[in-house]
Order: sequence, then C-alpha cells, then structure tokens
Amino acid sequence: MSSQVLSILIGGVLAALLLGISSILQKVSNSSGISPSQFIFFAGLSIALSGALVWGGIQYESQLTSKAVIYACLFGVVWAAAAFCVSISISRYGANISQLVSLFNMNTLVGVVLGLIIFREYQQVNTPMLLVGATLIFVGGILCAKA
Repeated sequence: MSSQVLSILIGGVLAALLLGISSILQKVSNSSGISPSQFIFFAGLSIALSGALVWGGIQYESQLTSKAVIYACLFGVVWAAAAFCVSISISRYGANISQLVSLFNMNTLVGVVLGLIIFREYQQVNTPMLLVGATLIFVGGILCAKA
C-alpha cells in the first residue's frame, strides 16, 4: 500500500471512526451528570496518559522544539474550548449529539480554507474538487441541523 493510501486510511478513515465514537462517549458522559469543566479535566487527563503511553512505545525521528510544544498546547486549548461548548450544549440544553456532530464537523471547512491559504495546499490538491466537497459538507451540516 502506498504512503498516500495509508495516510488517508489512518488519518482519515480510522480517525473519523474514533472521533465518531468519542462523540457518543461525550454524550453519555455529559448525560450522566458530569459538569463540562469536569469533562474537560478528565478527558484531558486521559489524553495526557494516552500520550505518555504512545510516547514511550512508538519512536519517531523528531525534534521537540519549543515551537512544536507551543502549537501542541494551543491545539489542546482550542480542542478543549470546542469540547466544552459541546458539553454545555448537551448537559445544559439537552442537545442531540447526532445534530451537534453534523454541525461541529463543519470544522472541515475551516481546516480546508486555512490549509489552502496557510500551507499553500492549493498547489498540491485538486482545488475545485476540494471546494465542491466542502460545499457538500456545508449543505449536509445545514440539513442535519434542521432534521
């Protein structure tokens, strides 16, 4: 299998499956009485423990620079803020996870636009096809939100 196919299977298909399951686990946790701040704390703790296990078990050639650490921490803060918003929607307002997932996964649009601009990925992808796919994601999110 080529590196490109493996990257899509691991970083796309497997990640989508795991993130879908994580949404269900978040709904169950938030519906079981945990507060949004407690959810973020315990989710963060489990992420830190998982990271320690992976760090100890899988070795890659890498450089642990301060720039890399800062961006990793910023990722965590942004992810925590998003998960906190989802937790509030579930625990305080009784939101349906099936609708929320459809909406918050429109983050794809943000990632597509920023990837095209910041990393100049428009030079490496079929941009018109990517934009058509992003439009379909947007329309699908709207349809699911109205369901």
